Amino acid sequence: MKPVQVLPKVRVDGVDVREPLRLSSLRVSQCLDAPAQCELTWSVAMVASRCLEQPGLAPGRPLRVYIDNQAAPVFTGEITAVEHVHEPSGGLALRARAYDALVRLQRRQTLRTHVEVTTVELARALTVETGLRVSAEASGPVWPRIVPRFAHDLALLREYTARSGLHFVVEDDLLRLFAGRDERVQPLRLMLGEELFEARVECNAVRPIDEVKVLGWDPHTGEPRQGSINDAGALPGAAYGDRAAQRTLLGLPLESDLEAEALATAELAHSRAAGAVLWGVAEGDVALRPGQWVQVRGVATTLEGPYLLTLVTHTVDAENGYVCELSTRPESPGRAPSVPSVVLGEVCDIDDPEGRDRVQVNLDSYGDAVSTWMMVMQLGAGAGKGLVALPEVGDQVVVALPDGDPSRGIVLGGVYRLDGPPRDPKAVRKRAAHRPYTFTTRGGQRIRLNDADGSIRMEIAEGSFLALSREGVVLHAAGELVLEAQGERLILRADTIDLERG
Repeated sequence: MKPVQVLPKVRVDGVDVREPLRLSSLRVSQCLDAPAQCELTWSVAMVASRCLEQPGLAPGRPLRVYIDNQAAPVFTGEITAVEHVHEPSGGLALRARAYDALVRLQRRQTLRTHVEVTTVELARALTVETGLRVSAEASGPVWPRIVPRFAHDLALLREYTARSGLHFVVEDDLLRLFAGRDERVQPLRLMLGEELFEARVECNAVRPIDEVKVLGWDPHTGEPRQGSINDAGALPGAAYGDRAAQRTLLGLPLESDLEAEALATAELAHSRAAGAVLWGVAEGDVALRPGQWVQVRGVATTLEGPYLLTLVTHTVDAENGYVCELSTRPESPGRAPSVPSVVLGEVCDIDDPEGRDRVQVNLDSYGDAVSTWMMVMQLGAGAGKGLVALPEVGDQVVVALPDGDPSRGIVLGGVYRLDGPPRDPKAVRKRAAHRPYTFTTRGGQRIRLNDADGSIRMEIAEGSFLALSREGVVLHAAGELVLEAQGERLILRADTIDLERG
């Protein structure tokens, strides 16, 4: 490797760094599913007063970095931090740190609820103000409702691309989403000893699997969901045809079978990528970037690949010139850890369009976001049976979120607000006795079971009631009373029967 003769041209919003400062190093770190970072250092052996002020290096300035003899810029983004380093020897170094357009998603948190969108449509909605165009090989599943719950929009994008089995990378002003290798695109070839200076290939027989199954359930309907994928193709460095391994992901809340298949595909790709990992140092080339497939020549035939680049670090300095450090080690899945949670909400709609008696809930703790249609847990629910007491608009309910996602949950039941339950002045309750069981409708209909006096009372708002107690039974009609036994006998049996006109 030869020292670089001409360092990259740097343009900072049209303003160059003032002399005698000279560019001494450049480092661009690119990672799959994350913003690219650029670090530039200008230095001078002895500080001069005229180089103390550098208006062209203010945070927020656009930055575009070119390297001579390269067809495209190695970095496009904006400065986020500037560091002035005064050294003990009297020298001065200016370090600028910049990120590509994805950092704008990391600085922003939108609380907008997305309804009936694909993963690609979500990406376009999140990046509309970043200046990025979106290109995708697959649109991903359709998400009935997405309620943001993360600290920034970048985390939201990572969550739903991971759930869709997609990766993303920024290429200049293009956000590219992709699922796997496109067989129509030839991998970039690297020859060991020429473009590739050094390489290391790790083959791990423990990690790869050949088949993934995903078993779960739809939180909106309760129906089972599943998906699977298998790939018994040989991995670089070993033959795994006789070492078939399976993995089953169990009990996941899933929107559709398509989401299950996407998760299975992503899990299989991650596992197999971890089974054969390439690391190397190559001659500098801006075409080497995350998302690019490479084929290695000059190594054992079984180790040639192809490999998907996940991390590329471009470095320019006087010692090594322009080189790229490459890695294909897969990162941990981009999804946030699944943590079940429970939240309170207020029922805002009960007119289920599918007639399944589900409800929509206004989630106050998520910026008043409205949930999708949620199932309601009922006592004794089953085929043709159960106690049906559905919440109504305005009721406060407890919502369980199986994986912490407010877009999909189950209503466990209602809770009373500060004013407590409805009071029944006729209920007799002794100290330390059991509380009476009361079922009351909003219209004033009431059933009460009271162990304190052994009574049962059913009444309507208009005043009619049936009361059963140890002393006897009272049937009171606030209006007309009809005793009817059509075609059958009516028997009144008692020691004394009194008829009184009231």
